[in-house]
Amino acid sequence: MAIQNGIDVNKLNDLIDIIRSNPEVANFEFRTETEWINGAHSKTKIQSSSGKLFTYEADEPHILLGTDLSPIMGVCPEDIACYGYCSKRSAGAYNLGKRK
Repeated sequence: MAIQNGIDVNKLNDLIDIIRSNPEVANFEFRTETEWINGAHSKTKIQSSSGKLFTYEADEPHILLGTDLSPIMGVCPEDIACYGYCSKRSAGAYNLGKRK
């Protein structure tokens, strides 16, 4: 078993081979539902293909005319989008690097 930075490279290579031979297994579907609460305050539910449900509540800080009611202090929709984008880019770059 070849482990590099916490990733089992053999399993990663097996997964890549499975996806190449059966591309339909790589199809993912996410469903979202957003509830506007008030002003910039909203709650979004995201359900993944596996059935996992995630809920994010967001608001803008007072200086941006929000009410700062996000459960995680200071989290606004742009922060959540940036987190998701950067996390996926890091994982993707890591996995691509391991294939070379």
